[in-house]
Amino acid sequence: MQKTIVIIDPLSPKGHLDINLATVNLLKKKYDIYYLASKHYGEYISSEIKGKYYDDSFFYNGTSPLKSRIGFYKVLKMMIDDVSKIKNVDCILFMSFDLLVTSLLINRISKLNSKIYLYNHMNVDEANSSRIKKYCFRKIFRKVKPIVYENYIKEHIQREYGIVSYVVRHNITLSSKTNTINAMSYKKNEKILIVSLSGNELNESVVSQLIEADRK
Repeated sequence: MQKTIVIIDPLSPKGHLDINLATVNLLKKKYDIYYLASKHYGEYISSEIKGKYYDDSFFYNGTSPLKSRIGFYKVLKMMIDDVSKIKNVDCILFMSFDLLVTSLLINRISKLNSKIYLYNHMNVDEANSSRIKKYCFRKIFRKVKPIVYENYIKEHIQREYGIVSYVVRHNITLSSKTNTINAMSYKKNEKILIVSLSGNELNESVVSQLIEADRK
């Protein structure tokens, strides 16, 4: 019987979808996968993958950080309860997390499994923005293991917090959608590939500045 890896995205932001899909497709070759995320994410996951998907209303509210965190807290509690019922779990992988909300529930999270890993996106930068968030970061990673995308982030966490991280490089996927930007700085028939991590939209004026800077 194959062991199960539980993959959770408590924030389920639009820009994480590609890396989540890549992670699921890679790990399902050797493990059974149980995936927990928003209903929007569930629309893109193969029906062969077991999982549970939560109403999109629990996730990011662009008009109110407070409402967003209340939603994150509610859905994370539900996810913890649902994961506790899954048997034969090898490890748990959080694809995202909110510093403040996760710190409130980290004791419950840490009891789910001895091997729990949290991907850090902007969380390291966020922790540096205040003493409270730095405390939350330290509290979380005394209990679970951080994953980062680059060695310099690993070195910073080791130096700042005395915590050992694991480096997993960010995968880059090519979107089937192509955005054409009519920048004045383009030459005729010129093709330029610009990589936008996490699916962020590119501002046309910023693209033009990047092109000009690259030519100098």
